[in-house]
Amino acid sequence: MFLNYTASKMLLNFGAGWNRYQGDHFGKVIWAQIARLGDYDRNWYFGTGDKTEFNVFAKGNFAVSEHVNLYADLQFRTINYKIGGTDDDLSDVTQQHTYNFFNPKAGVFYEPDKNNSLYFSVAVAHREPNRSVFLDADPGQLVKPERLTDYELGYRYRVQHLSLEANLFFMDYKDQLVLTGKINNVGAPILTNVPDSYRQGIEIELAFNVFKIVDWSLNATYSQNKIREFTEYVDNWNFWDDPGSQPYQYEKFLGKVDISFSPDWVAGSNLRVSPFKGFSVSLVTNYVSRQYIDNTSSRERSLEPYLVNNLLFFYTVNPKWMDKIEFILNLNNIFNEQYETNAWVYRYVWEGREYEMNGYFPQAGFHFNVGINLKF
Repeated sequence: MFLNYTASKMLLNFGAGWNRYQGDHFGKVIWAQIARLGDYDRNWYFGTGDKTEFNVFAKGNFAVSEHVNLYADLQFRTINYKIGGTDDDLSDVTQQHTYNFFNPKAGVFYEPDKNNSLYFSVAVAHREPNRSVFLDADPGQLVKPERLTDYELGYRYRVQHLSLEANLFFMDYKDQLVLTGKINNVGAPILTNVPDSYRQGIEIELAFNVFKIVDWSLNATYSQNKIREFTEYVDNWNFWDDPGSQPYQYEKFLGKVDISFSPDWVAGSNLRVSPFKGFSVSLVTNYVSRQYIDNTSSRERSLEPYLVNNLLFFYTVNPKWMDKIEFILNLNNIFNEQYETNAWVYRYVWEGREYEMNGYFPQAGFHFNVGINLKF
């Protein structure tokens, strides 16, 4: 449902929405080496998920003057979770959660002339935990929703063949859900709320055109992504030999650390040359700096920086009997860079020494694909 109101200097929008998700979560026994009669194709576990959401919002834009605009966006959102049945460890997961979120956003735009503009905005957003977080949590564990307060200050400059955008941001998180090494009562890793964390940095985008045949766009982001106070947990395998005398996990306070899978630098380039009508070739370059695969800021548990280049060829013809035929050739990772984009780590202590098991997800070396798009 939407309502709009327009006046000489004001534009208002109102709306509301309601939706409901109901789903079954189950696992079946499809094979067993030794099975009893009737075990085949039966439910091993069965659970239900019922999520109802309602939201109402109001948006406004007010022209203070020819050069200044104010805007605001107010949203109220309520969520009701109902989870029932059993999980894959046959534990009873019946529970219910209700959240009420107020998400305001406001900002100001200043345009002194047609080529320059400035803006500043503040926004608050909330996110509820998903179903798997509730299922993995220990009985009695308090799982909190996440809250983000985002501050942004930006500048844009645009002329005929050149555009430049820069944006400063500070994203302040409260109760962000992260992996700390903690495990639940059956040994599965669980997401835990950390009280304070943040992301801050600058984004820059530059694009220009040369001689009408060369288009070059570049972008770069530098950010610091930190958890202010972090405590890690490492499994103690000797606990199982003598559970009465030792903790099942070692605990260590690390202080300020980097958020996992959050590189300091991300940059990209797209250089496109169109020497004649219907044909273009693009060199697309992407760079990602070092990423830590857990929240301990350990270089030993990190993904190496990588730089990947792709070549894209496009050729378009316009025959009389159809609208367009487009031929595409993609040459990916042309320099055969060896790199990984994801990984996992498991750490434990055994007889006084720390060990770890790592798994990495390597990406393809040089490869290509071709395609044809037909438009009638």
